[in-house]
Amino acid sequence: MPSGKVHDKIAIISTIPVFITGYSLFNISMDKCIILTLCTLFSQLMFGPDLDAKSTQYKRWGLFRWIWLPYRKIFRHRSRFSHGLILGPILRCIYLLCFAFITIIGINFLLYKYFNITVALKMLYIIKKIVLKLHCFNPFILLVISGFFIGAAIHTLTDKIMSFFNNLL
Repeated sequence: MPSGKVHDKIAIISTIPVFITGYSLFNISMDKCIILTLCTLFSQLMFGPDLDAKSTQYKRWGLFRWIWLPYRKIFRHRSRFSHGLILGPILRCIYLLCFAFITIIGINFLLYKYFNITVALKMLYIIKKIVLKLHCFNPFILLVISGFFIGAAIHTLTDKIMSFFNNLL
């Protein structure tokens, strides 16, 4: 299994083929190609499969790394739930969205209980707007999700290839 430094180098280097492929092969505009490339890079550096372990990705979350503690407890390292090409990114996105939703509800509860501030309705309205926008076809959302999947795939395939060659030796 490659070290965090190897994964980081691969993440940086992979931005070039991701950008070139998106721009020339799929004829994506320059600005959309930049979004795709940055999301792929973010996926590999911050949102990748190794969030299920005490990894470089996990440590990069700094003060917010505690967010991923339940995720680390739930999923075994290198399981199909964290390192799966399809299931891994989907579960991380669902996990982070659920965590954000629970946090928003908790903040609303505390604001109402201690300060009698009712922002819950405004927050629910904003969440409803976001969900409605996600429901419709949105090229930006598609690029972000594609970047997350591409980044996770690069990470997982790197692990598989390195493990294969290590087992041969």
